[in-house]
Amino acid sequence: MDTPRALTAVAHRGDPYRHRENTVASLRSALDRGAD
Repeated sequence: MDTPRALTAVAHRGDPYRHRENTVASLRSALDRGAD
């Protein structure tokens, strides 16, 4: 097994750890963090 990496969960509703779900701020944050 490879070296463990940090896991960041970003859901289809944006970035719920930093912003409220389903908001523009949440979606922008998810995109800024590498969501595709």
